[in-house]
Amino acid sequence: MAEDRRLKPCPLCGSTAASWERTLNSIELLRCVECDFVYANLDDRAIEEANFGFDEKWTLTYEEYQTWIDKAWFESVARRITIMARVGRALDIGCGNGELLRQFMKYGWRAEGADPSPWAPQFAQRWGYTLHPTTVEEAGLPSNSFDAITSTSTLEHVANPTAHVREIMRIVKPGGLAYFAGIPNYGSAAVRLGVSTFESNVPPEHVNYFTRRTLMRLFSTGELRHVASRLSVNTYGIPELHRAYYATQEALQRIPKRGPASAIHGPQSHSGEAVSAAKSAAKEFLANAIVSVYYHLGRPLGLGDKLEVMAQKKT
Repeated sequence: MAEDRRLKPCPLCGSTAASWERTLNSIELLRCVECDFVYANLDDRAIEEANFGFDEKWTLTYEEYQTWIDKAWFESVARRITIMARVGRALDIGCGNGELLRQFMKYGWRAEGADPSPWAPQFAQRWGYTLHPTTVEEAGLPSNSFDAITSTSTLEHVANPTAHVREIMRIVKPGGLAYFAGIPNYGSAAVRLGVSTFESNVPPEHVNYFTRRTLMRLFSTGELRHVASRLSVNTYGIPELHRAYYATQEALQRIPKRGPASAIHGPQSHSGEAVSAAKSAAKEFLANAIVSVYYHLGRPLGLGDKLEVMAQKKT
């Protein structure tokens, strides 16, 4: 690599020694010589402009393209955290349309979200949770104030992942749980075999390319070394399954939506209600089965599509 090329310091260890890893979307990815972390060679301003340049398409995405499988996934997250943590006050970072917070509320949590996007307030008002309309780093929330904090599909976007994690661990209560998930795994089977398409995983929006080892390093060094009493870093998800998933989404969107049954047949009979309830139950069962298979098949050997972290703060 040319000597006069300006290289971004490693976001994990601060080293300026890096080698070229690959180029995605005409942007260089670098590999830190010291800690082996892979990251985009972009300055913080470029990253912020790419990730906070909001447009209206995301509202449509939330309203029209989020499927019943997505909702089953969020329900599974809320359920697992409820089993592991004391039910109380929950914060979801980058809460978007609030689907995860809705699931928390079903389990009895007091729900709050942090999201600077212009569409976030309408969902908070609709579903009845508290919104902090900014990033968690800028929110200035009190220390030791949440029983559980979730940060899903966020860590790959932020310019300073260490600062992001450090702030979360500051505001979670002693004994509370911080959960990070949806982080693309740069050590997945698809990446290692050289067949990954990096679908929806390209800079300048995605700038951090974690493996299980580098993610473990983030949570186990510096100021974060002694914060967690229990830490697990695992993979989940079937690599490259997004192709089939997006195709399914598009197919579902092409299915004509039927109007209310009463508009055609009058008030629904008891037998019709029973059939409708049975269909809903079958749909829920199928969604939960798909989520369970997707989640568990990607856990062995650290080769799954996504990474997740469970970090319990020391008491």
